[in-house]
Amino acid sequence: MSRRMLMSLISIIFFIGILLLLLPDIHEVPEERMASVAMAMCVTDIKIAISADLKKGKTIKTSYENKCPKLISKLIVRGDGNIEMFNPTYRIQLSLKPTLRDGVVKWSCQGKPDTFVPKACRTKIAPKPGQ
Repeated sequence: MSRRMLMSLISIIFFIGILLLLLPDIHEVPEERMASVAMAMCVTDIKIAISADLKKGKTIKTSYENKCPKLISKLIVRGDGNIEMFNPTYRIQLSLKPTLRDGVVKWSCQGKPDTFVPKACRTKIAPKPGQ
């Protein structure tokens, strides 16, 4: 093995070692936070279908199968495309809202309690005047 290849291999191993030290341990992530992220991921198919209907100008379908009944006890899809869901174990509420602008669907998220929901769903506190 050439000296150059050996140095490259050592660099790669060192880089991977640093990454492993910096990444959070999966056990450090609260179960509640993992549940809320799983809830949001569980409705990906529904979001895709709603996005397609919005782009085509079709009526939004409101009856979808809850593919995660153990995780989401209540799943509601409204006629405007809003998706609301609830997890009874951790008492987590998530609401996903689509917005169509220039042919692109953007999703916003709100949820409770703030400490358990994904960052994108947390309540934004407006800065105080002068800050």
